[in-house]
Amino acid sequence: MTELEMIRRAARYMKQLSQGIDPISGQEIGENSVLDEVRLARCFAFTADVLDRLAAQGGFDAPRARASSHARTPFCIPQGIDLSVLASEEPVQITRMTQAIRDLCYPDGNGPKLNPVRITNWLVENGLLESREDERGQRNRVPTAKGTALGITARPVEGANGSYMQVRYGMQAQQVILEHLPAILDMQKTETE
Repeated sequence: MTELEMIRRAARYMKQLSQGIDPISGQEIGENSVLDEVRLARCFAFTADVLDRLAAQGGFDAPRARASSHARTPFCIPQGIDLSVLASEEPVQITRMTQAIRDLCYPDGNGPKLNPVRITNWLVENGLLESREDERGQRNRVPTAKGTALGITARPVEGANGSYMQVRYGMQAQQVILEHLPAILDMQKTETE
């Protein structure tokens, strides 16, 4: 039996279970059975729908279209948006900052993502961050003397995959990033064209 046939069979079984039918015997499931629970029936129906869609796409290994049209759409700042309001006195990580920018520019959550690597690459190119190798041979981006003077800090933290340098951006560094963001985004557009 192929994977696609197995997916179709599983979808058929889930549909039957959602309708209160034992898929093996074809008999109606009794009222006292746990399988007759309304919440389970809804779950079975949902799972059947997901499996049907998966089968329609050709299974797990079929080539997929990109899930989102935003994957290729470059991030842009809508007209009239004042990014300066985002600078906070609390030092923040770049991922939190890019999420705040995206939330301000696209409050409905429907806009393209802002890749934090674009910003950190710009910071490296402008001498505010540099890549250093630690004692384990891992490369970390850390502030230069110029970056430290601007309020960029780094400290070692323990993560799921071991220790790494956590970089945080103070208010002055945030202001520099926000001020230069249109130029950073213009660089992104020329790279994708």
